[in-house]
Amino acid sequence: MKVEVGKDYNNAAEIFMILLMYMYFILKPLYLLQSGGMQAADYVLVGAFMCFIIYRIQTKNYKIDKGNKVYLLFTACTCVINGIYFLIYKHISFIISSSWYVFIGMFLLVISECYMRQDVLKRIYNIININIYIQFVIWLFKLGR
Repeated sequence: MKVEVGKDYNNAAEIFMILLMYMYFILKPLYLLQSGGMQAADYVLVGAFMCFIIYRIQTKNYKIDKGNKVYLLFTACTCVINGIYFLIYKHISFIISSSWYVFIGMFLLVISECYMRQDVLKRIYNIININIYIQFVIWLFKLGR
């Protein structure tokens, strides 16, 4: 993988993908909705993934890294096996467990795209550090639920 430093971002889908990933990392530690389900950050990640797809189509870049291919193949096998079990047993939990693998795959594809940009990684690193300090303050003053 080649890391591009100081790259200009001219594509709107690429810019929105990066901004949505920043929002994802800002919102990820916050549980704004019911626990156990999708949170606000997860919906933001879905938007970032849509921007990733649009960006890849616009730039005609359909290549997927080898490590991501292995995970996507594993996810496809998981979905097929769980789909068969769903058809046999009619239990929705098989579909839900497959959806989590698909969701993680979306994250891997988008974060792999961000990995190519050193400036984006530095900002994500700073966001994660700020989140840790905020969580510490919340814990220290017992401000959480």
